[in-house]
Amino acid sequence: TPSPTVAPTTPVPTQAPELSVGGFVDRCYEVALGREADDAGFDYWVSLLNEGQACGSQVGYGFIFSNEYMNKETTDEQYITDLYTLYFGREADEAGYNYWLNILKDGATREEVFAGFANSQEFYNLCEKYGVVSGYYSVGVPNDMQGGVNCFVARLYKVCLNRLPDM
Repeated sequence: TPSPTVAPTTPVPTQAPELSVGGFVDRCYEVALGREADDAGFDYWVSLLNEGQACGSQVGYGFIFSNEYMNKETTDEQYITDLYTLYFGREADEAGYNYWLNILKDGATREEVFAGFANSQEFYNLCEKYGVVSGYYSVGVPNDMQGGVNCFVARLYKVCLNRLPDM
């Protein structure tokens, strides 16, 4: 049987921006929205992350489910490709890509697939490189109510122990 076609890829930055909270926010703008951050938006997201009011999963959700991203009317194929790039920092492997695409075709919501990426070890590792707490995403809970406790505890780790918590 012919091998399934993988959707065109979203450009993966060839060199990661400075591995910092700001670099994490910059990559969200670049990957999800395809543009540079505006100053107000950049400051907003960086402030939320630095003050422990949001975790990486919440910030990613803010981009992937933003009106700007939704107005792009991405196909399921592009959505999966964008999640791989944003949450894993890499192109999709064929088996993983097909797995997530089939889950969507079988009736899972984009939010459920999003949670699979946001709650993964691979996203945790990516966040750790940027000094961002990945957090945990619970399907069906409004984004502004996500991560309150785990962001608070993670901030304690950062302030008191000068490190991110273990996953």
